This record gives sequence, structure tokens and C-alpha cells, in this order.
Amino acid sequence: FFFQAEDGIRDYKVTGVQTCALPIFGGDGPIYRIPTVAETDNNAQFTVSVVNDLGYAESDVAFLRVAANTPPRPKIITPARGSAYQGGQTIVFSGSATDDQDGNLPASALSWNIELRRRQLSATVLGPISGVSSGQFTAPEQGDPSDQAIYRITLTATDSAGATAIDSVDLNPNLVRLYFESQPPGMAFSINGVALTAPTWIAAIVGVENALSTQDQSKSGVLYRFSNWSDGGAAAHRFATPADRKSTRLNSSHLVISYAV
Repeated sequence: FFFQAEDGIRDYKVTGVQTCALPIFGGDGPIYRIPTVAETDNNAQFTVSVVNDLGYAESDVAFLRVAANTPPRPKIITPARGSAYQGGQTIVFSGSATDDQDGNLPASALSWNIELRRRQLSATVLGPISGVSSGQFTAPEQGDPSDQAIYRITLTATDSAGATAIDSVDLNPNLVRLYFESQPPGMAFSINGVALTAPTWIAAIVGVENALSTQDQSKSGVLYRFSNWSDGGAAAHRFATPADRKSTRLNSSHLVISYAV
């Protein structure tokens, strides 16, 4: 609070009027500062009295208005919403936050967390990382091959009053449709531990390695021995899901298993 008076003022007294009009300790000058305020101080009343050689005067009542603290507003800048990832990709994240009371929040008010989510399960892969406005991580090439593996990037902002708010972005996998055929048709194989019968297809994440295997097997009373995969791999081998440059989302690739009697 600041006040000004004229005409030879020789003394100042500041009085807080709440439950009773009692002088405030330290309120004997033209400026009075309240060290801290809370929402319960809203509408507190203050007056100032001044004295000079001609007498005494008291100011009008001044009301203290304390606005309720509002939470900050964090915003993830990168990656953009709707972005996709693939195995081996370096993902850069950045963000900022503003607050009605504090203005632009510093990096020290920010915290990041990266989760890998599959169906109803989730696991933290990075974080919490505090005190930075940006960072990066790499999606592993030998990670979860599930076509439902989603990275969730969460930014938490905390203002000077302790209020928090979050912003989050989900990164869906860049998928390829893998087709599998066999010669002759109807032969069994497995990919990532899942048993399948050719011909069939699965959705797989670009750049992520898959475990592929087959073996000698009988069909209609005839024993068929494994001959080769079309990619040149052994009966059991790993391969990274390829990307088709002709498409950006659901692409396709073929693998053929050949057998000999």
C-alpha cells in the first residue's frame, strides 16, 4: 500500500480494519508492505491515519483483493500431435508453460515423463526429467514389436504456488502390413512367438526387429523340409520391418517360405 499526504505531516500511522481497528506493527510510514497473503485475506480492509499540527485525518477504506491462484498452462511444442515413430528414430521433445500469476515459467518449473503404453499396460521408459524445456530419446530397434505400442510424452508444469497442470502427446507407431506366403500353401511358422499359418499378414512397426521361425513339417502325410525364406534368412532369424517409400502409413511387404519334399 502507498499513500501520500501534504501540509507538514509529522507522523504516520497505518491501521488495518478487520475485526477491530488496531494499529499494524511497522505501519508508520508512507509505504506498507504485506509480507505474504492468502486467499483468506481477500477483502481485508485497511485505512491510514495521518497527523500534523492542525489535527488528525483518516483515509477512505482500501480493500485488499486476493485473486485465487490458477494452474499453469503447459504446452508441448514438439513432437506435433499426430506424429508417428519407428524403430531407431530419435524423438525430440520440447515445450513451455505460462501462468496467469507468474507469467512465462522457467525450465525449472517443468518436468517430463515418457511412457510406453500397450493396451492397458504402461511402463516408464524415461523420466521424470526436471528442470529442462527440451530433450530427446531413441525408440529402440529391438523394442516391443506390438503394433499397439504407443509412446506417451507428458509435460508437467508447476507454478510458484504449487499448482500443477499437464499436457501430453501420443506417438503412434508407423505401421507396415507384412504378408507371409508359403510354397506349398498352408505351412506353419511363428513371428514374435505367435503361431501363424501362411498365407496371412500382420501389422508391424517400421524399423523394429521381429523374430521369425519355421521348421520341417508334415502336411497331408507328406514331410516338407525347410528350404529358404525369400529374404535369405535361416529357418529362425530376425529381421527389421522394412518401410515402403510409396506410402507413409500402412505399407506392405512380402516374405515367402519355400519347402522341399
